[in-house]
Amino acid sequence: MVLKSVDLKQKILHSILDFSVQIDSHRQSGEYSLTQISEMLSLAIEINNLINALDKDVSQSKIDLLELEIKERKKIKRALELFFRYKSDLNSISIDIGENLSQTNRYLQKGIEYIFKNLSRRDFKQVVAPRKQETKAQVKAQVQSSPQRKKKAGSLGIVAPLMFMTLVVFAGFSLYNLFFDKSATRVSSLVKEYRSDRELSSVARDSIGKRIEVHGTNSLLNLLRDNSSLFRSKYPKIDLNVIGGDSGEAIEDLINGKINLASSSKIPSVDDRRRSIKNNRAIADHKIALDSVVVFTHKSNPVELISVDQLKQIYSGKVMTWRDLDYVGIKEKITRFSLSKQSGTYAFFMERVMFLEPMLSDVIHVYNPIQMLDLVAADSNAIGFASLSAVKGSSLVKIIKISSVFDEGGSSPLDASGEVDFNAIKRGEYPLTRYLYLVTAGPIADEVAKVIDFMRSERAQFKLPDYGLVGIL
Repeated sequence: MVLKSVDLKQKILHSILDFSVQIDSHRQSGEYSLTQISEMLSLAIEINNLINALDKDVSQSKIDLLELEIKERKKIKRALELFFRYKSDLNSISIDIGENLSQTNRYLQKGIEYIFKNLSRRDFKQVVAPRKQETKAQVKAQVQSSPQRKKKAGSLGIVAPLMFMTLVVFAGFSLYNLFFDKSATRVSSLVKEYRSDRELSSVARDSIGKRIEVHGTNSLLNLLRDNSSLFRSKYPKIDLNVIGGDSGEAIEDLINGKINLASSSKIPSVDDRRRSIKNNRAIADHKIALDSVVVFTHKSNPVELISVDQLKQIYSGKVMTWRDLDYVGIKEKITRFSLSKQSGTYAFFMERVMFLEPMLSDVIHVYNPIQMLDLVAADSNAIGFASLSAVKGSSLVKIIKISSVFDEGGSSPLDASGEVDFNAIKRGEYPLTRYLYLVTAGPIADEVAKVIDFMRSERAQFKLPDYGLVGIL
């Protein structure tokens, strides 16, 4: 496969950063010398420093970013952080920064060019010092006598511009195969997944039978369940069985052939896709609606606004009381509620808020969002999160605004009257917005395609706001 220049650079940078977070295992494996490890870690530090530089004065940079507004520079920086540091997919990044996929990709590519044009080509300083018992002579002897060194044509060293360019070519393929390929490329796969609004039944395969099993998140299935009579009147020969549950469990059942269609609040992972291919049931996701994850507290809680970073501090345990967030008078410990780890909402929260940092061990995980509403309503110090579809219309708790680096004043997916704010969600103003999907496996059968077509129909999409959702049409 021939890679474009920007793709190659992207894979190199991702591989270097992947290498840096696995330094300990690489050091223990003995596959790389201390010098090689040191230089790779130096590169990772340079990349991180250059990402951070986008927040500062760009007048001294070697690439002209002066024409960009501060907000645009922040979006480039944010895109780079999410993609390279937190492994977020392009779709999640686009929603996070409030841009479409095309513009998000342009920001990402401009950021990649910025990094490459600013990477220092001088000799890198040692950042992984040799062990105390090893002298420089011993390290040199170790490197020269290393079997791995004899097998490889030269080192990964970059002691001169020529060697740096050698690294570019070598890393683009060898490191991609060693590290980046393990998580696969999200960008190329996502481009294919967001194309079609046409009726799938026009391209569906043969029938698979009358009974269709649909399992997964109730965020979508509530609409399908409530309108099942309408579906049956349109397709009387299809026996539709709808069962709510977790997104992760539904995708697992889909891959294993137990159900025909999965309702999911998260995009299937690269691992999901690979396992599905091994089972000869390659999965594909179909966007149905936009959903918002909301954060809520007890009605008596005076907190009206919270930032994404503060949420992370609460759930990671860095902040233990509301008073720690400058809310004077609330001295009691915060009670934290989360959905189960199989939930797509939990996975979304971990990626978009926690950036994969683990939650505090005393976070209380519950299976049902309705149960969480009751628990938060009964505890004046509690906080929880769930899909807006589960919280909308409830008088038990208070939904609080979420602020981000782009909107310090905060935003809500609801307008002043308590109805879904279409503009805020569709423009990406609310930071915790995501897509909901129906996921298929293998060739799409006619009956399965008809379920997807029904959910994408104008009639069904028109009803989505009643469930706290926004249509994609």
